[in-house]
Amino acid sequence: MRGNQAPVSERWYETFDDATLNALQTRARTANPDLRTAALHFAQSRAQRQTTAAQRGPQLNADAGESRQRESARGASTRLISAIAPANSGQLVQVLSDPYNLYYVGFDAS
Repeated sequence: MRGNQAPVSERWYETFDDATLNALQTRARTANPDLRTAALHFAQSRAQRQTTAAQRGPQLNADAGESRQRESARGASTRLISAIAPANSGQLVQVLSDPYNLYYVGFDAS
């Protein structure tokens, strides 16, 4: 708005006297909610989501597994053994490089 110009009416489109334009504007006004209505719709949908999530009940999860591993006969740990106990490092490396099994079990309730 510049100088002494009058503010534009909210129903500016009625000056064209076009029934189609008037109908479209009316339809757009009723279909387009204001910010307060949109916030209420958002809060309502969040409440519905929480209610649905609460009705699912507790969840239980279980997991188990096993893996077989073997240390390298020429890895960092065997070099350390050779530095610490050079007299019997061959025997220690032989024992430590034997394969071994790892087992794990997990349980979760929420």
